[in-house]
Amino acid sequence: MTDSDTCEIESTRTLFIHGGMHKTGSSAIQRYLYEHLDHPTFEYLSAGRPNASNIVLEAFHSRLGDIPRYKTRMQTQEALQSLRVNARNRFKKRMALTQKPNVILSAESFSLLNKDECTSLMAEVSKVFSVVKLVLYIRPVRPRVESAFQQKLKIRFVELEHKVRPSFRQRIAKYDDIFGKENVIIRAYDPSNFPGGSVINDFLAVVGLNIQVDSSPRANVGLSLPAVQLLYVYRRQFQTAIPEDKKLIVILGALNGDRFRMHQELLDRILVDNDEDYHWLEQRTGISVSGVQRHADYAVREEQDLLDVPQSSLRWLQQQQNDFQFTPERAPDLQAIAEALRKLALSS
Repeated sequence: MTDSDTCEIESTRTLFIHGGMHKTGSSAIQRYLYEHLDHPTFEYLSAGRPNASNIVLEAFHSRLGDIPRYKTRMQTQEALQSLRVNARNRFKKRMALTQKPNVILSAESFSLLNKDECTSLMAEVSKVFSVVKLVLYIRPVRPRVESAFQQKLKIRFVELEHKVRPSFRQRIAKYDDIFGKENVIIRAYDPSNFPGGSVINDFLAVVGLNIQVDSSPRANVGLSLPAVQLLYVYRRQFQTAIPEDKKLIVILGALNGDRFRMHQELLDRILVDNDEDYHWLEQRTGISVSGVQRHADYAVREEQDLLDVPQSSLRWLQQQQNDFQFTPERAPDLQAIAEALRKLALSS
């Protein structure tokens, strides 16, 4: 081996971008990397918190004014541009602080970047890293729709039967063009096939870390059906989130009950099936994401199922917010429910 070969090997650095994807264990992966990764050749690129979504979004997303949380702040274009410049500078500084040959960056917001924005990110990180690899996990379409619905509901009102058209080909082909097909690693989110049932273990193996953790604690567990019912009623009245709603979501997360599930009849109405897209994904990755989802009778079939708030939930709400009153013999007053939840958010 020549001196020039040694120099080339030592200068080779790899960035693994974990792009997240909804409900695929991203928070658990991020928490492990942020709190526990201690390795001579791997380090985690963070911005002072486990999830780097904010800094990636603000540094590279050119349409921040279209994102609900920034839109509600009613910031000027000049303010948003200043935010982008500051975030880009912070990102470059964080990146420059890394020293080890392998670095991991994890941000769910990566999926919000369009092709030009991804290209901009790639151009920036390529100044420091000679190899950039992208790791994505994909869930089957139908449970992904269920999760996406309640996540959107946390920040704004969304119609239960809002149409969804999966676009795996458009998204993944974009990544193939930017990063190179050989550098885009697609994994099926299937805990039954992960070492120890842990997505953390699977991710560590994918990037080349021979480490196994004992368990993968679940983060961002979905809301129960009773919680989603209350949140839906609340969001119909107050369609855009306020900062205090974060506390309300935490409180609703403690409301037990059946898991929120959409009935197959509802899913069939929501999903604009794209068999060609599914076929392309299976050919590209070997992953099948289609299939019928079977659920119990309590699964939601129509909007009225969300508006029919059970008395057990009303009693729970009364315990949380003393001003709320209801009469068991009468149909619940949806506006009164929403206003009680708003008071609960503001008083917490």
